[in-house]
Order: sequence, then C-alpha cells, then structure tokens
Amino acid sequence: MAPYPTSTYKVSKAAVNMLTVQWALDLAKEDFTIISAHPGWLRTDLGTDQADLPVETGAEGVLQILDKASRADSGKFFDIYVPDWDKEGKLNKYEGGQLPW
Repeated sequence: MAPYPTSTYKVSKAAVNMLTVQWALDLAKEDFTIISAHPGWLRTDLGTDQADLPVETGAEGVLQILDKASRADSGKFFDIYVPDWDKEGKLNKYEGGQLPW
C-alpha cells in the first residue's frame, strides 16, 4: 500500500506548498515571514494510534522551527527535529531542516 494512497490528500499538500510560496512573495514587502512546517505523523484521530509521534512532540518541534525562523526562510518548508527518532526502515525521518517541495 502506498504511504499516501488518496489523491485528494496529495493535491491538498501541493496546494499548501504553493500557497506558502505565493504568500511569502505577496507579503514580503510588508515584512512578513511565511513558512510551512511538517509536524510529523501525529497520533490524532486522523493520524491514528499507528502514527509515529505524540501530538506534544509535533507541537514542540513546530515551535522550535518558529523560534529559529528568519526572513531568509520565507517561502520554505521545514521538518521537525526529533533527536532520539529511530528512523531505520521508516518513511519519516524527522531530521530537521528544510524539506524539498
């Protein structure tokens, strides 16, 4: 089974990516910094109990990204960093830093 088999989910992510870039461009002159952050696959009703991380870990990771964000980061997409994450054989890596669109 594909990790994200639903085409509507994939299209919605592409739309969020483009919206981030467009808002970053449109609002740059007003001194806004616009970023997207991947909080991880979280144990929620949508993520299910099979998800990688508790909600608190995702929230903390996003707050760390926001704390470090600068104007130079506007229009970019970032991943949370989970220092003790055992990524061996898993789809999600949680290594922090900028993710490719």
